Amino acid sequence: MIGSAPEASPRRAVHRVGDTNLIVLLLLLLVAVSTALGVADRVRGVDPILALTLAALGLFGGWVVGLTPLPAGWASLLTAVLGLAVVLLRVGRLGSELLALSRAWHRLLLGTLDWATGGDVPTGHAVGVALARLGAGVGALLGRVVDWGTALAAGAPAFDPAAVSFVWGLGLWLVSGWAGWLLCRRDRPLAAITPSGVLLLTAFYHVWGSHMFLIALLLAGFLLMALVSYDGRMRRWRATNVDYPELRPQTITVTVFLSLALVTVAEVVPTIPVRRLLDPAPLMERERSEEAEAVVESLGMEERGRTAFQEVGATGLPRRHLLGAGPELSERVIMVVSTEDRPSGAVPEAGRMEPPGYYWRSHTYDRYTGLGWAADETETVAYRAGVAAITKTVETQRVVRQEVRWLGEEGHLAHAAGTLMVADHDYTVAWRSSADPFAAQVRAGTYRADSLVPVASERGLREDPGSTPAWVGERYLTLPDGVPARVLALARDLTATAATRYDRARAIEAYLRQFPYSLDVSTPPPGRDVVDYFLFDLQKGYCDYYASAMVVLARAAGVPARLAVGYATGIYDVSEGRYVVSEADAHAWPEIYFPSYGWVRFEPTASLERPGRATEAEAGWVEPEGALEPARGRWGGVRWTWWRWVLVGLALLGLVGVAWLALDRWRLRRREPTAALGSLYRRLRRFGRRLGVPMGDGDTPLEFGVALAGWVTAGVGGRSGYRPPHRGSRCGWSPDQRLRALVVAGAGEIVWLAELYGRARYSPRSADEADRGEALRVWGRLRWRLRLAQALRGLGLVGVDGTT
Repeated sequence: MIGSAPEASPRRAVHRVGDTNLIVLLLLLLVAVSTALGVADRVRGVDPILALTLAALGLFGGWVVGLTPLPAGWASLLTAVLGLAVVLLRVGRLGSELLALSRAWHRLLLGTLDWATGGDVPTGHAVGVALARLGAGVGALLGRVVDWGTALAAGAPAFDPAAVSFVWGLGLWLVSGWAGWLLCRRDRPLAAITPSGVLLLTAFYHVWGSHMFLIALLLAGFLLMALVSYDGRMRRWRATNVDYPELRPQTITVTVFLSLALVTVAEVVPTIPVRRLLDPAPLMERERSEEAEAVVESLGMEERGRTAFQEVGATGLPRRHLLGAGPELSERVIMVVSTEDRPSGAVPEAGRMEPPGYYWRSHTYDRYTGLGWAADETETVAYRAGVAAITKTVETQRVVRQEVRWLGEEGHLAHAAGTLMVADHDYTVAWRSSADPFAAQVRAGTYRADSLVPVASERGLREDPGSTPAWVGERYLTLPDGVPARVLALARDLTATAATRYDRARAIEAYLRQFPYSLDVSTPPPGRDVVDYFLFDLQKGYCDYYASAMVVLARAAGVPARLAVGYATGIYDVSEGRYVVSEADAHAWPEIYFPSYGWVRFEPTASLERPGRATEAEAGWVEPEGALEPARGRWGGVRWTWWRWVLVGLALLGLVGVAWLALDRWRLRRREPTAALGSLYRRLRRFGRRLGVPMGDGDTPLEFGVALAGWVTAGVGGRSGYRPPHRGSRCGWSPDQRLRALVVAGAGEIVWLAELYGRARYSPRSADEADRGEALRVWGRLRWRLRLAQALRGLGLVGVDGTT
């Protein structure tokens, strides 16, 4: 007995809790997890572990409070106070202070007991110190929350990660605790999960992205409502001694099927452009004011997750390129690039030509703000795979074909050597103007692309006779009015004796390369121009400082320039013939515009080599042959998701069914009327055998028809032991009642069709075309009723002998 106890204990525990309650708790946990992960995915400052911990603790806390006899008001107060304490301890990371306080109390208690037996008088100093530390931590966190809330109320909201985590964490606790308490105490699943859905939709409304968390919440909600409703009916029927059929397996099957069908529809519906159908003035498309945007951002719901263009288009640079303290760099490989380059001339005696030192550009910035960089408004255009976004080229540029295997998050900005022309997957390009792309995005982990890079020698750049287009001068020579005068004076002094655009750029590049490279730099003081701070105070830094300084100095010297962001060359793997690029290669560099060549890269960062300039005597590289073809995967390059497979399968099944029905109807219409009626009667007999209807070989058609109709009326309809649902139930009617009614409506049609065949087969009057046509119309309805009866029998809703 003792040896078997550990094996039986889990079963006893489940039995004490109840299998239904256990399933309800698991579904509630799915709701809490979906809400927590959805909020963590959308709200900046809320990490998944924090969200999951608070949601799960809130759920079980609410459930436990629901088991107590406390009234609703006291239960709500207890849940809120408990949640406030847990959130304060978790967000403020005050666990060590609480542990120290508990240990101090324990020692004080032991000292008190010792004093009672004649020992020394205990002192509460340790308790006071521990309590003071805990209070200081709680006060500091609450102070930040109060300051954040005060600023929000005063119309000057600002983002505070601690306050945001506190507010959203408390919200997760409360909605989860509400769900656990209400479902445990009152069996109201819809009201229980509605606050969780509202909280999740609040985050999704402002920061839309993947809706799988919402789909999971809907699925759990549907299952909860069905399970609680069914369990409530069973308990009411048992309490009133009402005899009822045991339909749990059938109910579970139907519930799961319908829930999956509903969430499948929910997954498909968002792809339909409903908002366009609701014009004019759709609510979701109204532009928010600047004040509303500030409030949203203060709550951590900044615009992210929609497109990579929105992530990098705002003022500043992406996180790894922020101007300020040195970025955290990692050796983690971010992408692997292979090119199809091959030399056009003879291979040098050394063995092979050195591989080109490409930089993998993702996007560029055009507007300097004094505090960082920003991209002006762009227009996004979608392109099909293989359709070129750029078709105009010049002789001083060549095409590079590369294959990029991106190891970061799929759907990030496309990286390419130079300017992207075309990709072998569907892609989008954000344009500043028709000749000025900002960035491109390819939603594929691996893609091939063609891009344009300039082939320029120093002599060619120095002698470039072209004139600068108007759009280049208007955008890429502009500087803000706040640029300090000494920055402008430095640009003048460095380039005063440089005769050409190339010489001016080289002079600025050479000057900046004298500054030492360092990641250990301080943040520029508030309101200070970052280029001025770098040039005259820091005089050291990393790539963002070098690149920003060269672009600003070049523009001040009358040279069109812009800031490019992406990755440096990386490490060239000779054995594999590919470039291996890590996060540590994240880079920013300046590009200078030359009318005959386009944008040409320069390198002022002291830790990297200057780009080599080709000479006319070098062999050069051959461009790839033929146009880039769209990617052709196993299914033509189409990205198939599970619901697309379901839709295509259902569509094909429907087409096959419609074609079969049309062919069968056409075949029966071509047959002689009595033969057609005989075919329909034989089908009735087959249905009778499948349904288990008693019939003998000597039965007349009318006798068989009456037997089958009687089976349908008594067994399916409920006249043989079937009991209608209890009128006091939640819904008021059985889930299968209407289905049974549809089947029973065919009883008269069965008798009519059997009798018509009997007359045509055995009476002197043979059937005519009118009888055949009417019989086909009746059969068109009757066949579905009989298939439904067969399905009810297969689900166990009808017994083998026709009883329920």
